[in-house]
Amino acid sequence: MTTLVGTTSTHDDALRAAERDYRREGYEVIVKPRGGQLPSFLVRFEPDLIATKGHESVVVAVKTRADLHSSADLIALVGVVEVQPGWRLDLSVTPPAQVSVVDVDVESLDRDEILARATAALTLSQGQQDEAALLLAWSSAEAALRVYAVREQAPLESDQPIDVVAALYSLGLLDRDDYHVLRRGFRASTIVAHGFRLPQSEQRVTTDLVRKVRELLRASTRGSRASV
Repeated sequence: MTTLVGTTSTHDDALRAAERDYRREGYEVIVKPRGGQLPSFLVRFEPDLIATKGHESVVVAVKTRADLHSSADLIALVGVVEVQPGWRLDLSVTPPAQVSVVDVDVESLDRDEILARATAALTLSQGQQDEAALLLAWSSAEAALRVYAVREQAPLESDQPIDVVAALYSLGLLDRDDYHVLRRGFRASTIVAHGFRLPQSEQRVTTDLVRKVRELLRASTRGSRASV
């Protein structure tokens, strides 16, 4: 789970928050598993946490935003976990000192512009331009999240997109499906934006992101996620 924490001991704070969340949801949790606690395909990695419930298993990695840009181990971990039946990788990102996403002299997209950008992403996807489609879909998702946060008067400590997702989720303004789709979109767009190949398992993320954009904008108009 991505958790908004301070700049002191952010890794440990995020790890403790992840452990609490998974235990609350009924998972059995091993923190910092090593040696015989790891399945064979993870023995060369050092995951922060493994959570299991029934036939579902989750590998949790707690990283800084800088790690997302530079960690070869993280990219390798993604590739290993995604091909294991019943396993998934959850990424917890600890925030750095707050820096605004953009300079102050920019204008936000309005609702029609966000929808137009999301529709253009689908068109690109249908034309097999998956990477370009993903980046456009994620930008529309970021814009829709800002509109939704303003509509709900959500107190945000950061305008970094992954922090906005985490804050809205912690406030109960996003559900678990929202959270997972948006986090996948963030991860996939980061992979593409920094020159890596989009994993095959994420080829559908553009469609899922556009669906979330439309839901968020409808909720922003009607005032309730229950109405979308």
